[in-house]
Amino acid sequence: MAKRKVRPMLMDAKYVRRRRWAATAIIGVAVFIAMLLYPVLDSIAEGACVTQLDGKSEWAVEYSRQLGEYPYE
Repeated sequence: MAKRKVRPMLMDAKYVRRRRWAATAIIGVAVFIAMLLYPVLDSIAEGACVTQLDGKSEWAVEYSRQLGEYPYE
């Protein structure tokens, strides 16, 4: 089998420029969507961390009370 040759028109400046603009547009849209999603996802992650820390602190207080080492009543 013969190798397929690259068509010369695909390497024309016009098509190279179009591909470059398309790649730039795709990257720009991806960055824009990431910037829109960042605050939402950040608040979800922060809420999960706070909930986990609250659960751990409640467990620590209960454990200290069981041992009789919790000074606050």
